[in-house]
Formats: sequence, structure tokens, C-alpha cells
Amino acid sequence: MRSLLFSIAFAVVTLIVLTLAFPAKPKAQEAPAPATSLFSSTAETSLMRINAHRGRAEEASYNNAQSIQNLLDQTMLDTRGQPVAPVHDVIIVNGDDRNDNEAEFLILSDGTQFGMSGRMVALEYNDAIKSEPRRETLKRIDTSDSEDIVAFDYSFEPGMNDTRLLRLNEISVRNTIGTPIYGTKMDQVGMVADVTLQNGRADLIVFIPTPVMGMGIDPVALFYDQTLIISAADGHNAFQLSPEQDEALSRYRSALRTF
Repeated sequence: MRSLLFSIAFAVVTLIVLTLAFPAKPKAQEAPAPATSLFSSTAETSLMRINAHRGRAEEASYNNAQSIQNLLDQTMLDTRGQPVAPVHDVIIVNGDDRNDNEAEFLILSDGTQFGMSGRMVALEYNDAIKSEPRRETLKRIDTSDSEDIVAFDYSFEPGMNDTRLLRLNEISVRNTIGTPIYGTKMDQVGMVADVTLQNGRADLIVFIPTPVMGMGIDPVALFYDQTLIISAADGHNAFQLSPEQDEALSRYRSALRTF
């Protein structure tokens, strides 16, 4: 009996020693999710927008029908209603006084219907999209009329002499989604989630702000033309807030801490 009690006591002491020597690792915490599911909406959704001219955050609306995120991966149809190819990207031109912030090209992921199998192709945005005040809609295209449709790629490789490449003053929206947004001190304040268009021109950058005190924040919008673009050759651009945007966002985030 004494032997049994001694064995039990020894096992308990051993377990305690091992627990103290090798404590369990804490479970990794997941990043807080945004407070609302903005991009699953099919209608207008309320969100906060930073207005640099007014120096404040104000309530605005996000319209899914104007979202480039919503356009990506939709299938373009021909005039008979047959699938042509999925939408891969939208290219926006910047730094051109005449066409600044204008959607320039729609990129399809496969050019088979245009005799360019295995290649991405670029269509003039206005030929591929019907732009209305509150909606961007895919047109049906005539695949037999491919004179203005060209092969497209983001960077040059041997054998691409006939390919339209992404230029330094052009923004790939697909490659921009998920890239950082920085404050004036190059501190990351969020990640790009979407770009919206109005009448074929970039209107808003929608981003997920960096959490405040571990709490996720609803998406926030910036006016596209008030935000500095940090260009990269492959289209993976980042954005930087203007001093006025940075100050307004800081005030908004400070207000959230008091709730």
C-alpha cells in the first residue's frame, strides 16, 4: 500500500515539475476581422470616408456596382451570350493631365477567343465596360472584331515584342489590392481592399485600417485623387496619405478609442 501511495505521489510531483519546466505555448491570436462584411453586399453600404479638404471622417456610401473588386473574375460574354474569358484586372492611368485616374484597359485572363491562346489580353476599357453614374457593367463583345485587342503582360520577357506592357504611370488594381497604405511617417495604417469607379474614373480607395487596441475597424474610404501613389514597376503599388488625410484619420481613430 505504501509502495502504491509513493508511486502516485512521485508521478504527481514529476508532472508538476514538467509543467513548470515546459509550459504550454499560448495559442496564436488571429488578426481581428473587419467589423462588417463590406464586399459581400450587392447594394450600397455605409462606411466612413476621409475627406482631406474638410479635414475629417464623414459618413458616405460604398456601391458594390462601382467596385473593381466586384468586376474581377466576372466572365465576359460575346454577343451571342457565350463565355469569352474571366476579367483579370483593370488598369488605371495616372500622371496624365488629360486622362488622370481614368480606367484605361480591361484585362482578360485568356485570349484564346482572339487567337492568343494562353496569353492575357487588353481591351480598351470603354469598349468593354458600360460606365454609368452609379454602375460599371460588362458589355458583350464581338470576338470577330479583334483589331484593337492586344496581348498584355505586367513585365517584359523574351519573345514579347508584340505585347502591351504595364507602364510606370499605370496602376494594376488587382496587384494593388492587399498592398499597404502608409501614413506621412511611412507607418502602415491599413491595407487596400478595393478601388471604386465613377463614370470610368477611379473614385475611392477602400481600405481595412490597422486595428485599434486589438479591435477590427470597419473599412474606410479615401478619395483616390487625394492620395499619393507609390509606384512599382510590376503594378504592386502602395499608397501614402496626404498630411490632411493622415490628420483626419488619426482623429477618427482617436475617437474610436473613447467608445
